[in-house]
Amino acid sequence: MNSRPLLRATGRRTEPFFQHQNLGHTRCYRYTRLSPHRPELRFLDRPVRRQLQYRHASSWQEIKRAAREHPYTMTLGVTCVGISLSILGWFVWWYTKYVIPSYENIPDPVAEKLRRAIYFTNIQLDVRKANRYYREALEKAQECGMDQWSDEVMGIKIMVAFLFEKANDYATSIRVLELVKRDALRWLEKEGKDHMADGRRTRVLAKACGISGKLGELYGSPWIEDFDKSHAELLWAVETVLKEQKRRNTEGVKEGEGEWMDDEEIGGSMEALARSYQEKNQHYLAAPLYLQALRHCPSDSCHSVVLMTNLASAIAEQRPPSSDSAKSMDMPSLTEQARLWLQKSLDLAKIIPPDQYSSECDEGRVAALHNLGELAERGNRLHEAKRSYEEAKTIAKGVGFEEGLKEATISLNRVQKALAV
Repeated sequence: MNSRPLLRATGRRTEPFFQHQNLGHTRCYRYTRLSPHRPELRFLDRPVRRQLQYRHASSWQEIKRAAREHPYTMTLGVTCVGISLSILGWFVWWYTKYVIPSYENIPDPVAEKLRRAIYFTNIQLDVRKANRYYREALEKAQECGMDQWSDEVMGIKIMVAFLFEKANDYATSIRVLELVKRDALRWLEKEGKDHMADGRRTRVLAKACGISGKLGELYGSPWIEDFDKSHAELLWAVETVLKEQKRRNTEGVKEGEGEWMDDEEIGGSMEALARSYQEKNQHYLAAPLYLQALRHCPSDSCHSVVLMTNLASAIAEQRPPSSDSAKSMDMPSLTEQARLWLQKSLDLAKIIPPDQYSSECDEGRVAALHNLGELAERGNRLHEAKRSYEEAKTIAKGVGFEEGLKEATISLNRVQKALAV
């Protein structure tokens, strides 16, 4: 039976109202005499005030009459007004909590241009206007004396690349990122060692690694498909991350140097490189990277389910080169290892806390069940394969995982035909 590549997971006091006294034919506020020498003082209502009172009373009566005559329409109107006010209140809260703090470290002249650029990037896409405002923001940043290697300024440059990516101009997005990375590496080479104590070297190096990872993603996208450059960028990112981590472990972290990447960021770079190796059918190189990524991932997360599934896929599809001096494992042993990792991913998915369970768990389960079916089918255990495919199809259909549903349906039909022979 021809082997097929296994499915990978994609991974609130109010003031009271005063009642007017009706004193004869004239409504007034009365202050009585306090002494024989002080006359009585009155403040009479003026005609304009009286007209406003009548108008308010008339409006309220109209509202009550409309509510009696059209109760459903009034209810709907009040509901719509309430929803609109709620949305407005939420927007004010969101803007105050998330938007305003993001501009705290940015001078007003820069922030003004940046807000316009982001508007024409995220709200009303206009590449020409957005790009112009990004350039003006960078010019204002230089005039204001902002550090050109600060997170804020580098973030503006990266947003330019994001703009072109959003406009499907991937080649220009790549050129922008390559320029930013090149300038960052030049600065690190010339001045990096002089800025270890203030943390600038750490920040710039981490940004360069992140940019390299993004370049790997763009080069490997269906619109570019330059897999050699993609792999080179991802490999550089992982090697640089591990090299810096090793230096810190050996020399120790210097005062003021700042923290390096956390476990999830390191694991993410390894996972990206592992996927690149799988695209190049070098599964024997992808497997150890998936294992290292798994060690950097929280053990009770849905992403661990996905990593275990992809690790099993890399193990099952290993074909070490013939020149490899190390003695390779036989296929039955590799298949059994893959099966154990797939079962482990399914067992983990069952014990994920509800507040941490996400669609990633469902997709990981579908891929794991499908791959268990593939392994059973390779071993000619067709009834076992059929059960796995059926369960994968049921889950994929229930959660709306279209790719998993398609793959499970194709595999299930294939096994059913084989059983019917």
